[in-house]
Amino acid sequence: MNNTIKDIFSKILFGFLFGIGLSISLFASFYSMQKTSRDALKSINQTKELEITWHEDISSSDRLQFKGGIKNNGKEMKRFFELEVEFYNKDVFIYESRGQIESKIEPGEEENFILICKNRRTKCEDEYDIFNVEYDSYKIYINSAY
Repeated sequence: MNNTIKDIFSKILFGFLFGIGLSISLFASFYSMQKTSRDALKSINQTKELEITWHEDISSSDRLQFKGGIKNNGKEMKRFFELEVEFYNKDVFIYESRGQIESKIEPGEEENFILICKNRRTKCEDEYDIFNVEYDSYKIYINSAY
């Protein structure tokens, strides 16, 4: 009889400790996901404080390249930016490229940038090199900033 009470108590204690461990791990996962969501939202909000003031296509036959300026209209210094260029031909999207820029921009200041697009090959019916694709317009966006 004494062994049975010990077995029952042991199982209850094991279940209790298992439940606590599971609760802690679920809480940690939930907290981590919320922190990631907050960081992403903060990054999106910070892009609203930034403005691409000018840009110019300086591409050559072997390189897609753009230069321009970013102005910090916010109240905090920004140090890291992800820019995206979308390419269009007759208003039809044909390609996009992203690049990161690391440069300290204080509030109210403007910083110049050069964005060199990667030579990525894309599968369609046939493989083609993006540098041989004709585009007649492009748009530059700030995807994220920290």
